[in-house]
Amino acid sequence: MKGRILVLLLALPSLGGARGLSGQERVLLGHSMKCPNCVVRLEETRRFGPDVVFGEPKAVAGLPDGSIAVSFFQSGPELYRIHADGHTELLARSGGGPSEVQDVSALVPFDDGSLLIWDSTRRRAFLRRADGSVGYAFPIPGAVHDVAYAGVGRYVVNAEVPSVQMAGIPLHLMGQDGVLEVSFGEIEGGLYRPDMPNLSRRSVASAVDRLWTVLPSVYEIDEWDRNGNILRTWVRNVPWFEGYVTRRNIITSQEYPPWIADIEILGEGLLAVVLHVGRDGWRDYLGEPVRTEYGVNYPEINVPAMTESVIEIFDFRDGTLIAATRMPGYIIKITKRSMLIEYTQSPTGFPGLVMYDMKVDGW
Repeated sequence: MKGRILVLLLALPSLGGARGLSGQERVLLGHSMKCPNCVVRLEETRRFGPDVVFGEPKAVAGLPDGSIAVSFFQSGPELYRIHADGHTELLARSGGGPSEVQDVSALVPFDDGSLLIWDSTRRRAFLRRADGSVGYAFPIPGAVHDVAYAGVGRYVVNAEVPSVQMAGIPLHLMGQDGVLEVSFGEIEGGLYRPDMPNLSRRSVASAVDRLWTVLPSVYEIDEWDRNGNILRTWVRNVPWFEGYVTRRNIITSQEYPPWIADIEILGEGLLAVVLHVGRDGWRDYLGEPVRTEYGVNYPEINVPAMTESVIEIFDFRDGTLIAATRMPGYIIKITKRSMLIEYTQSPTGFPGLVMYDMKVDGW
């Protein structure tokens, strides 16, 4: 199966109006190199093919033993575990029971091997222990896009809550009782449009005393305290990433629209950002155009083949750049253990996953 991109061309509001964070301090990110001799080194550790990869991953997490938990867009709601030797294990089957799922949209792994599974359709999260038993469960507010553990039974959640009062408020701090402690990151004017989902989507990361969130299409990382108060916005100004609010029409655009795939805190004050940019000749992978009542579309698009990934690592204490690298491929996840997960497609559309260990030499 080939990856698909929904092609839309929309009038864009100003980026300032979309932020909804008036008066916050704006600081340049990557304004200088702290470690000129530091180098990002990636070592491929495992590669899995279509015998265990059933489509494009929807939610994925690295577990302490080196295996990964993953759900797929195309194969149904089941949650699988792919072990280091390549064999698969069904972690949660489709259904409505205590250990069953209908739409796994986020995963939070813990050091003891347990896994917190977020099911957007059933509006619940539950803990699957390492031995397979079910621990606590609690209700969740809506369709979840990303989650980070904020310590002491708290989570920072990017979710779309289906209520008028919560429209345009994409970020929430909640506990294991399912109660929203605080909701924040309000889009100015309560702006919410279902045809502009990028306004409500965020990647989230958490450290001991603060939180980070970022829009996928604007290279500005908001830093918050643990109560949802904005501290500052880190602004990355680079010529190869022009910010926008909706995904631009890649057919008429002169360049592939850049995209922030994930952010993560790696320890020792390091903030890692994974981005997608178009590789040379990316238009060769658009496939054959199809004219519909909505205009021209390219239903067969090999997104991984079109894409290169950029990994940038910063010192989040002062915003300096530590190291960066660029590689062909479509990195979809970086874990706290510095494991990168790449989604691949063969020329005939067969899916695969590649695992890398990442190290910063010289740091």
